Amino acid sequence: MTRSSLLGPIALCVALAACADSGSGGPADAARAKAADGGEVGPCTPHSEACDGVDNDCDGETDEGFDQDGDGVTSCGGDCDDRSASVRPGAPELANGKDDDCDGKTDLHAPGVDYDQDGTPHPEDCNDENPLVGPQAAEVAGDGTDNDCDGQVDEPSADCEGQAAGADADSFARAMEICGEIEQASFPVGDPVSRAIRTGFGQLIRPQRGSKMIMLTTGQALDVFDNQAYRPQDGWDFQTSQAHPLWARPRCGPMDQIEPRAQDLSELTLRLKVPQNAKSFTFQFNFFSAEYPEFVCTEYNDRFIVILESSALDRSKLPEGNCLPGAGAARCNISYDARGQPMTINNGFFDVCVDSAINDCTKPITDLFMTGYEVPDGDCSDPGCIAGGATGWLTTTAPVTPGETITLRFLVLDEGDGILDSAVLIDNFTWQATAVSAPVTETGPN
Repeated sequence: MTRSSLLGPIALCVALAACADSGSGGPADAARAKAADGGEVGPCTPHSEACDGVDNDCDGETDEGFDQDGDGVTSCGGDCDDRSASVRPGAPELANGKDDDCDGKTDLHAPGVDYDQDGTPHPEDCNDENPLVGPQAAEVAGDGTDNDCDGQVDEPSADCEGQAAGADADSFARAMEICGEIEQASFPVGDPVSRAIRTGFGQLIRPQRGSKMIMLTTGQALDVFDNQAYRPQDGWDFQTSQAHPLWARPRCGPMDQIEPRAQDLSELTLRLKVPQNAKSFTFQFNFFSAEYPEFVCTEYNDRFIVILESSALDRSKLPEGNCLPGAGAARCNISYDARGQPMTINNGFFDVCVDSAINDCTKPITDLFMTGYEVPDGDCSDPGCIAGGATGWLTTTAPVTPGETITLRFLVLDEGDGILDSAVLIDNFTWQATAVSAPVTETGPN
């Protein structure tokens, strides 16, 4: 092919390029405009300026006329209101009903505004888009979030037990690992000797968390280490009597039983502010009674009950006989077995014992060594009779509504008379982020 024959296609290509350049806004013009902005590739063909980051009219300025409010940000550069110089990306958010910083969210991060409506405004709320995060939340271990806005992530819980230094009700709550949520704590009834903060009970029973747990009893809050002569079988009668706080007929025994009075009642009552991210709570307990085995399925049915008042309780989901009558938030016993029986010697969980007519005991009585509940029963002619028994450690879980104030009553009482003591150990109260539909009590961990 001759050199002259090559000129034909070259000339044709030049002509086609010129044609492509002749229209308004063609790709060649855009390329030249960009080149004019950043280097010399060819002449810039002027066109009407558009808000596109290009010097379309070849005057050396880009997107002029598209920052009408003069705030330095164009409408195509993210200014969501080009009529107001105070509205642009990066502007401080104000409580004015406007999206000042153009993040698509009105008044988010404006001081004093509670965007997520969790009860705490910005900046005290460190994540005002998440109602489960704020100063009133409980820290959730292992989730990688500063739940309580203290500047720390997954930090250990506060040392509640270190503040449990006295015999007051606040100290009892702290010994159970309840800290900043306490609005009120009291002992409405009960002799001071019927309660104690303990580091152990008997030879083998220890707190389930930390180094302390609490004890409530219808007698003296002792074990054999405290007093070699202590025997719950003998009982300690305070000779106090009052209306029963919540009675339900046992699932065994005579059907004509009438409601007895509560004898030697000992109670701890707590008013607690539920953390904003808590949907339930758990606690552990271990119930003991010297009424076993002689008075199984009789009117001498000492019991431990836990009455929760919460808007999250649905009476229809609890067994019959576990809720108090009345309007408003439900007030119900939340610790019961699969048959709906509260914690008594008739309860299905009562199995740290010697077998009886209705109890198949699965745990050895030696677990109770030096508690006083494992010694031979002097009132029983059978040499195998033991002074009492226990449930072992159980865990109750109950629902709550985030942010509400609940009332929680822990009660242990004698029924029928004031002799033969019963007791309960309580420990390891923990808020939970998991919702439950109704209370449940399960075995362990021990």
